[in-house]
Amino acid sequence: MYLSVQINDIMKQGIIILLMIMFFSECKAQSILQPKHTFNIEVGLPVTMANRPFKWMMQGVVNSSMYYQFRLPNNLAFGAGINYSLFSINVVRVKPSIKGSLYNFGGFIKIAHEKFHSETFGTDFGVKIGYGQTVFKDSLLVDQYSSKMYSISSINLTPMIGFKLMADEANAFSFTFGYTFNDFNFYPARLGYTPQGYTLVDFQGSTQFMTVGFGYTHFIGRKAE
Repeated sequence: MYLSVQINDIMKQGIIILLMIMFFSECKAQSILQPKHTFNIEVGLPVTMANRPFKWMMQGVVNSSMYYQFRLPNNLAFGAGINYSLFSINVVRVKPSIKGSLYNFGGFIKIAHEKFHSETFGTDFGVKIGYGQTVFKDSLLVDQYSSKMYSISSINLTPMIGFKLMADEANAFSFTFGYTFNDFNFYPARLGYTPQGYTLVDFQGSTQFMTVGFGYTHFIGRKAE
């Protein structure tokens, strides 16, 4: 029941974002650059946001994506790729101070509005909708899992924006910002810990994090000059 509610909430948020993208895609102003096929890499630092135990217990290590994107003449773009994110236990806050982590690996599709506003500057506003495996790993899990780890499957939603700056005719670098909603709730027992002073109310809500980072885009078929 809980997962169904969370999935519905995430899908509603996704529909709103997609409608916004469709609205912006109707802008017919001519772009300086009209890329059609691009290869993209994004790497950033994730910052834990929600729920409360996740924000307090975990700290982000890396969030990265690699994907292909195809752009239509009206600036609407579609992409598909893979994503990996890693978080570790904050050993300063959490007692006992045993090293543990959770990581997610999966695939996603992306719908975006990609446009260059000048010969050197462009924006890429969109949303990634993904599905992957989240693995929880900690030595405290030995009582329940002999391998000290287990995994769950979940969907995720990431509204994001990138500000691109051309390096040459075929390559660009960007500053990226994203906010991810994961369709599972985090609680200390997932890593073998006691409630750490939190209540059942604190465990409710999707697991969320913000990512600030950098990206690289290669415009397939264009040559650097």
